[in-house]
Amino acid sequence: MIHPIFKRIIIFSSTVLISLLLVEMGLRVLSHIRQNYDVEMWRYANNLKITVNDGRSHIHTVSTNAHIMGKDVTLNSKGLRDREFPYEKPNNTYRIVSIGDSYTFGFGADQDKTFSKILEKRLNEQHSGKTYEILNMGVGNYNAIQELASLKLEGIKYHPDHILWNFYINDAEETQKLKPSFISTKLISMVYLKSFIYKMKASLNSKSNYVDFYKSTFQGESGARFIKTMDQLVELSQSQHIPLTVVLLPDFRRLQNYPFAQEHLLVVNYFKSKGINVIDTVEAFDPQKEKEYWVAHDDPHPNDGAHEIIAQKIFQGFKL
Repeated sequence: MIHPIFKRIIIFSSTVLISLLLVEMGLRVLSHIRQNYDVEMWRYANNLKITVNDGRSHIHTVSTNAHIMGKDVTLNSKGLRDREFPYEKPNNTYRIVSIGDSYTFGFGADQDKTFSKILEKRLNEQHSGKTYEILNMGVGNYNAIQELASLKLEGIKYHPDHILWNFYINDAEETQKLKPSFISTKLISMVYLKSFIYKMKASLNSKSNYVDFYKSTFQGESGARFIKTMDQLVELSQSQHIPLTVVLLPDFRRLQNYPFAQEHLLVVNYFKSKGINVIDTVEAFDPQKEKEYWVAHDDPHPNDGAHEIIAQKIFQGFKL
């Protein structure tokens, strides 16, 4: 016969376990009814990324399909969100590698409507005699160091004729290493809980916000590290005799009185001093319509329309 105390413990534990299971099931159903940015990024990390022990920290899985942020994502045999490309470049082909983070990857955008693919199409329409290829090498959560490592370890293998480096304001951040716990990769309820805690902390600490954080990454040790990374990018471009174009992408959370104008100017002045073409796409957007460019109500990644505007701005300033 079970002792009454143990019986109560078993009943209590079973009740808690069943309640947690029901919450988990309910949140999984809710996530399919109403998209949540944090949940979709969780799915992206779980389904499409693996860790590696090199400067990239993490890379895409290969030959994988997933439905992320309402869009179908297909990764080719080398982990690019693109069609297949052999390392050896075909004859009469002008090949461009497009390096960047989730903006370049096209989080929340259709695969053929990322700015890299739109630009590729326009170059082929406007310039005859050659085939233009733009390889989308964007990977979510990459910073400048990881983007440079991706270029060195993979991009160069494609024998590119041009490098397109797509800068976003978080590129000066420290490298984020993917070391999720078993529970955090399996339970969607943990994603909602972490998201709730983060938002509560942000609301209670009004002095700490993303603008101040990003600005701080361009100062001190992290700022020096970012300058060093830009130096290495220029050195690679020059040593390999591959032209480099730098594209500045906007943060769509606040286009009015753009808070990162000073940081953008730093990047512009640096590369222009090296004789490198820089295209700032921020000015192509209407500050009064910032949320119209968002993928979702809680996700300021550029939607298909915003990718179209970015591609047009690059096309206008691109120098072959």
